[in-house]
Amino acid sequence: MLTRTSARRRPLGVAVAVVALAVAASVLPQMPASPVEAAALPTQGGSLYWRTVDGSGALYGGATYRVEKAQGNGSENWETAQALTVVDCTEAPCSGPDIHPGAGELQVLLNDPNHNGMRRYRVSPVPQPPGATFTSTAPAATGSSNSWLSTVTLGPFRVDRVVLPSVPCAGTAFALLSSGAVQQVSTANSPVVTLFGAWTGLTGEANGLAAGTGSELYAVDRSGSRLSAVLRYDTSGGWRRVPVSTSVAYSIVAGAYDRASSRFLFGGFTTSGSFQLHQYDAQSNAVALVGTIATGASSDGSGDMAFDGAGDLVIMRAGATSVTTFTVAAAALAAANGGSIAATAGSPREVSLSGINGAAFADDGSVLLSNATTLRRYDPVTWTQRSEITTGLGPGATDLATCAVPAANSSLTVAVQVTRRDLAADSFQVSAAGTVNLGPASTGANTAAQVGPSVVTPGQYTVTAASVPSAQAPYYSARIACTGTSFTPVDGWSASVNVPAGASVVCTITIMPLRTVITVAKGLLGPTDSVSSPGADWAMAITTAFGSGSPTSFVRTTQASGVTPELRFVHPSATTPATITVEEPARAGYAPESVRCDVIAPSGTPLPSVSGTATRNITVPGVPAGSTVHCRFLNREQPTTLTLAAAVAAPGGAAPTTWQLSSRDPQNVLGPSGATGSRTATASVTKGVPYTLTATGDPAYLGTWACVDQQGTTVPVTDSKVTVAQGSQVTCTVTLTTARLTLLKHVAGQPSALLASGFTLTATPSTAIAGLPAVTVPGSETVVPSGAGANSFDVRPDHEYRLTEATSYAALGLELQQYRGGYPANGVFLEAEWVTVTSPTARVAVGGHEVYRFVSAAPAPLALPLTGGVGADTYQLGGSGVLLLSFLASAFLLVRTRIRSRTAGRRA
Repeated sequence: MLTRTSARRRPLGVAVAVVALAVAASVLPQMPASPVEAAALPTQGGSLYWRTVDGSGALYGGATYRVEKAQGNGSENWETAQALTVVDCTEAPCSGPDIHPGAGELQVLLNDPNHNGMRRYRVSPVPQPPGATFTSTAPAATGSSNSWLSTVTLGPFRVDRVVLPSVPCAGTAFALLSSGAVQQVSTANSPVVTLFGAWTGLTGEANGLAAGTGSELYAVDRSGSRLSAVLRYDTSGGWRRVPVSTSVAYSIVAGAYDRASSRFLFGGFTTSGSFQLHQYDAQSNAVALVGTIATGASSDGSGDMAFDGAGDLVIMRAGATSVTTFTVAAAALAAANGGSIAATAGSPREVSLSGINGAAFADDGSVLLSNATTLRRYDPVTWTQRSEITTGLGPGATDLATCAVPAANSSLTVAVQVTRRDLAADSFQVSAAGTVNLGPASTGANTAAQVGPSVVTPGQYTVTAASVPSAQAPYYSARIACTGTSFTPVDGWSASVNVPAGASVVCTITIMPLRTVITVAKGLLGPTDSVSSPGADWAMAITTAFGSGSPTSFVRTTQASGVTPELRFVHPSATTPATITVEEPARAGYAPESVRCDVIAPSGTPLPSVSGTATRNITVPGVPAGSTVHCRFLNREQPTTLTLAAAVAAPGGAAPTTWQLSSRDPQNVLGPSGATGSRTATASVTKGVPYTLTATGDPAYLGTWACVDQQGTTVPVTDSKVTVAQGSQVTCTVTLTTARLTLLKHVAGQPSALLASGFTLTATPSTAIAGLPAVTVPGSETVVPSGAGANSFDVRPDHEYRLTEATSYAALGLELQQYRGGYPANGVFLEAEWVTVTSPTARVAVGGHEVYRFVSAAPAPLALPLTGGVGADTYQLGGSGVLLLSFLASAFLLVRTRIRSRTAGRRA
């Protein structure tokens, strides 16, 4: 397609000379497709403008074209010999024929003296653009009627992008053949050798291979001591040979890529005992001397060089079957300016490979050595062979390179630390496995063991601990922590740890018991002791719980030592604490004195104790897994004492202190005695021995004993005997109860000159009891409860009293009466409730109150004659005195006989 763009006219003398390109189009890097709207630049005079686009229509930079002019106006023949090569200028300023700085846009000014003529031009694509192919190489030509006072647009030219493979790094090495071919070698467990690609058009031998950061390869095309070209490969430009004509004083045998400065370094050994190092700058296409490293060898030789994980350049000189290293520190290399460079020389190390011409570091830090056919892996520390990777190199391999960042030499230490053993015989082993295997090492009877520190190749290692015997493993937890690397602590017996290059990694496996051990001790103190004795056969209840879970209960009984056997229980995890509750049983005769629980963490560190006083249980929260818990309960034996007391029950009015109380054991040894409330009424007694209780005092009272211990629990009393258990404080109280008797005198036929106060009334015990007196009270029609003239008094309950009366006055004794209506609370006796009794005796029940009254009448008065003198009664009394006395005596005897008969009948 042909289009015309108008342009402002410029002076005709202005023209652009044709500039010959210095570098072939294949050397230019691929430029990215431009999203900018394409447009020709305004020009002064005629110009050609065209674009390069990919399949999506996006601009594609970096292509090369040929511009040819027709031999004459209207001619179809072209001036091929004078063709102009135009390379796409992708960035201002543009120094070639392309005056347009846009990638994918090309514009050429026409320096044609016959600019008003109708001569034609054509543009042809030059195969192949970097990273692409033209879909067609057919040229595009201007028409015969074009005027060259404006810009003519051609094209566009279309390309298909070509995807070149990137340079793999991980687990990969590259071998360079003298022909320029590059082999890709997998360094994994199953090595594979494939052709990665090749440089062509070499004039000498390829050597000095170097791999960049994953996108480029470098090498040299050498001829003896002359550098003919730098060989370069990348995904944008493909396989390119860049001519660089430079002479060096050595045969190039080594190549390496400096990531720090993005330089391709190459060099070789000289006969003057040094290694010369040069650099190539891809931007300026220039070669420069970096410096000289002294090697001490007076001849040239084979070898290679590579950067280690620390960024140091390691130069390896090969002997017949040995390698000597010269290490240039990264700082020294960066400061090099063409002079002498300091290096650290290593001792020659014998290896299992001869004819070494290639060396590189693998990504795991190991050393790769190769010759014309064989590639082997070596330990970077000991230089012992680890493996043979392949014997399929070549033929004619000359060098070796890797682009992976190698790991620096590292050290690994794996230690096991046992905080506490569950069982004394338990042991643990520790080991590490990886590129280098460490261990195992065993703790034995110790609490720690370790393997290392050992120099290892960087990479992944598995650190492991194991319980011996393995059956004990469930009773432990393991936690692995590592320093010197990025590592998150792991709960478990094994973990994978990355050992970085140059790192000193220390992994510590802490073994912690999951079973907490509990023992409970029981101590007993005497009533006044300060030193305890072991308490055996105490069943101690132990409860364990985790969080909100259900508790688990155990019972452990103290042995003769006073300590329970160990209780071991397993925590769900090392980070789950337990709550422990211990409770002792209550036992008569012992009172809780104190309790204390001590907790020792698995590390041996004492934790805060928990204690209590006067309690039978204790709770210990937050007990870490694997702790040792010891609780000690201290009880004090309570005194075995007996206290005697007296109490007077109604209706008695005597003071309790008037009784003397006593107790005696079976050997008649006196126990506590004395009046109630006295100091001597309380005393220690022998446990388990019956004591006979007595109370001495007013015989008008009967005593009943009742006993209780300090808890208020009834203690049996049998036949006035009590047995006190160990540690009990028993109080025995005798309840003293009497009976009450009231004697009244009633004179019938009132008013009368005969008065009740003229009588005395007496209650005499029918059976004599020491100290139990007869009681005589003055006669009274009413009750006098106390004080002077009192006629109510205490009598011995259920004891018979004989009732009599006496007077100095003449009176007729009619009868003895008992009040059967109960003692009236208001003191008013109902006449209807009086009942005549025939027996002059009384017996009052315990706590009872009985009322008796004697009933008498005054005798009839004497009759006097109305005329004075002695009346007939006088004679009657006088003449019949004997007869009257005889009658009265008979009447008295008759009444007494009747009373006795009634009494005898009632008794029957």
